[in-house]
Amino acid sequence: MVFLPQLSMGTGEKGVLIANFDIEGAGIKPNLKETIYWKQFLRIAGQNKSKWRIEGFSDCQGKESRNGSLRERRAKAVLGLLPAGLKGSITETGGASPGECITDNTTAADRTLNRSVAIFLVESTHSFKGDDIEGKVETKEPGTSGCTDDQRKRLAVAYPLAKRLGENAMSAISRMTRGSPEETLLKKFFGAKAYDERWHIKQKYAAAVKTIKIGPTYRCVKTGTGPCKDGTVGYVGAHAIITGNPTIVCENAFADDNIELADTILHEASHLGAWTNDHQYCYRSTGCNLDTTDEAVPGIGVSDRGALNNADSYGRFASELFRL
Repeated sequence: MVFLPQLSMGTGEKGVLIANFDIEGAGIKPNLKETIYWKQFLRIAGQNKSKWRIEGFSDCQGKESRNGSLRERRAKAVLGLLPAGLKGSITETGGASPGECITDNTTAADRTLNRSVAIFLVESTHSFKGDDIEGKVETKEPGTSGCTDDQRKRLAVAYPLAKRLGENAMSAISRMTRGSPEETLLKKFFGAKAYDERWHIKQKYAAAVKTIKIGPTYRCVKTGTGPCKDGTVGYVGAHAIITGNPTIVCENAFADDNIELADTILHEASHLGAWTNDHQYCYRSTGCNLDTTDEAVPGIGVSDRGALNNADSYGRFASELFRL
């Protein structure tokens, strides 16, 4: 088997990967126990009060009914391999969502990586002795135009916070369980079938976060000017996707706290990166009432309606999750 000691997903999660399970098999090959990186992982996995999640994968071929069971069995096989002391550090064991793979599924090498089990780091605590150090809010000022000094300072906080909101949402979706507060919140903004579609939701978050990482520029516009009318807080046109024109942040977007401003930035990034639309604006108290769909013609995947293609669903879920 192949053991990769450094796995980094597009969701921001990190961990390790055990790959090259036999096709349709869940057995652990004997060579894994002799792999030096596996031995090193077992030594350090229980340090710093670390918590881990085990997630099984399969290549994305064949019937999903068989693949789902196969992912579960692979995850449980790895759990059974762990020493008793380390099993207490595992928060969850299960199969990945339908259609979710570690990498592309085109080549034989790709499918080898997809026939795997990932062990994701959930949390780790470090204790330090010494002087107390006051925590600081992460700041990174993006490119701006037309903004006041105060607006630039606010964007310097909200811009990296927007990326954090998106990554936090992806992480929560990855470890989500039925009946959890996180699932309830997901359904509030993405509809009754949101749990079944969480892989697609996570992929669109990844596209929005990627857009933020690329570094769009922001133009501050006074309320009542241009598109900043009728309560609009941000705007990007279809032209911005092609020409790279700035994301407009309206003056009234700065009237609320930094989480709300970060919500606006993530909302607009989902337009640019995930090609979402403004089907409905959602509210913190009531959520959205859109169906969990983004297909005008089921099975063809024309994304022009439904919660999965609604920008405000992405901004609102991420910001409200952050407030939990």
